[in-house]
Amino acid sequence: RLLYMTLRYPTCFLQRLSLEDCHLTEAYCKDLSSALIVNQR
Repeated sequence: RLLYMTLRYPTCFLQRLSLEDCHLTEAYCKDLSSALIVNQR
């Protein structure tokens, strides 16, 4: 949840995100995907 909330800020610049073997739930992946789409540059 912290990652999702952080990604919503326009000053957050994500350079690399590795999710290999992270065991995220489908719901979390949807939230994360939404945050990444909203915060594209």
